[in-house]
Amino acid sequence: MKMNFLNRKWRGWVLMMGLAIGASAQSSLDIASDTTWLTPQFANNTILPCAAITSAWNSNVNYDETCWTTAIRPYPDSVQGVSRYAQYLWGRNPWIPGQTAYFRKTFTLSALPTTATLRFRADDSGKLYINGHKVAQVTWWDQVAIISTDSILPYLVVGKNIIAVEATDLGAVGWNFGSNLHLESNSGCTLTDYIRPTTVDAALT
Repeated sequence: MKMNFLNRKWRGWVLMMGLAIGASAQSSLDIASDTTWLTPQFANNTILPCAAITSAWNSNVNYDETCWTTAIRPYPDSVQGVSRYAQYLWGRNPWIPGQTAYFRKTFTLSALPTTATLRFRADDSGKLYINGHKVAQVTWWDQVAIISTDSILPYLVVGKNIIAVEATDLGAVGWNFGSNLHLESNSGCTLTDYIRPTTVDAALT
């Protein structure tokens, strides 16, 4: 059964993040939000000191993730309006009005893409970073930001990259956010070492 996004809005943070990579007939691959994404660990409703958020959390590919853990996937659905590969994810901290949830994922590019498109949504507000650079921001839960090539490609590098998201609930009943980043390359090179999620919703495009 399709998840009704409006009815599930109250259920907590949701991370829906995807990165699709491809080339015209040479290579293609999708990086989507799944339970390999990391989020800080909490104890007694407080983030662990060893997982404290510093200025490098969204930019350093070698950031200390010792006290970070995998995000929670609460539903089997794909993320509506984002990507058929993107999965809903939650952070590990309990919901508190005004609190922010953090997520990060590293990926490797062996060649730079030639085009890129990003879709991003958050509840109630959220920001998305690529290698520390803010490339998207939304301020309402059903708003979808669509970002194009010129605002994305300058921040990607050959080798390891970090994509990161923070979402803040403004006092309703829960957080959620999601995105899909589609990259294309004409080089025919393998762009990433990521493996697609095994569960998708074929009804989404």
